[in-house]
Amino acid sequence: MAGRPLGALRPLVSPYSPTFLPLYRPLTFQPRLVCTACSCSDDFWCASYCPVCASDAYCASCSCLTSLACRDKCQRCKAPASPPSACVASGGPAHGRRCIFPFTYLGVKYQGCAPLYGGLSNVYSPVYWCSTKVDINGFHIRGPFTNQGKYVGYCDHTCPKVNFVF
Repeated sequence: MAGRPLGALRPLVSPYSPTFLPLYRPLTFQPRLVCTACSCSDDFWCASYCPVCASDAYCASCSCLTSLACRDKCQRCKAPASPPSACVASGGPAHGRRCIFPFTYLGVKYQGCAPLYGGLSNVYSPVYWCSTKVDINGFHIRGPFTNQGKYVGYCDHTCPKVNFVF
C-alpha cells in the first residue's frame, strides 16, 4: 500500500451520485395522531387536530379554564361576541357603515371614535373618526393603495368618543 495515492485506497463517491442517494434519503415527517392516546386538555397537537376533542360529549364535561381543546373548540367556552355597535358613520368615505370598537391604529387601542388631527380647523371644531373594517387582531385596515381612507367613517353625536389630554 505504500506506493498507492491516498485517493486510490477506496473509490470516492459523491453524496449526490445515484449510488449514494438510496442510503441517505431525506426523512419525511408524517405525524400520526392517535386520539385514544392523547390528552385534549394538555396536548397541543391533540387539542388542535383530534376530532374527539371537538365532540359534544367532550365539550359537555371539559373545563374552560384548564383545557386547551375546550377553550378552542367548545362554543360554551368561547368569549361572547361584543354587542354590535350602534354607531354608524355619518360621513366620510365609509358613510353609512357600522363603526367597529375597539380598533387599534398606530399602536393605540380606541374604545370609541378617535379625534382626527390635521390642521387648525380641527383644533377649534374637532372631527372624530372610527374604523369600519379591522383585521382579525382588531387593527384598522386602511384600504387599497389608491384609497387609503376607504374604511374611515366620521362620527356624529350618537357615537362614543375618546378624548385625549396632552
